[in-house]
Amino acid sequence: MANNIAFLATGKTYLLSVTTTSANVAVYADTPANQFALYNDGNHEIFVKTGSTSGTTAVIPTSGTGQYGFVVPPNSRIVITNGQANGTNPVYFAAIVDTGTHNLYITPGEGMS
Repeated sequence: MANNIAFLATGKTYLLSVTTTSANVAVYADTPANQFALYNDGNHEIFVKTGSTSGTTAVIPTSGTGQYGFVVPPNSRIVITNGQANGTNPVYFAAIVDTGTHNLYITPGEGMS
């Protein structure tokens, strides 16, 4: 459930090295969490897709062709609400960028800002 409180981490922060080839990471939480803080430390947008399996893949949309997922702006932190992660069931985060290599930090928790 989304909480309108300051973000409180409920698990470890995960690092995903994002390149022009989709990669993913399984994010677990110490206590059930359905909100995640994502921080893009690069100077390009990162396109992210979440899923429930290790086969989750991010694809950058092209003009006229949509893809499932969302954008994390450059040098920005956003908080999303998603399916629940816990100690045994992760949420998979897949990410891709149009050029270079960037870091995407993902932290499970509760709260919005």
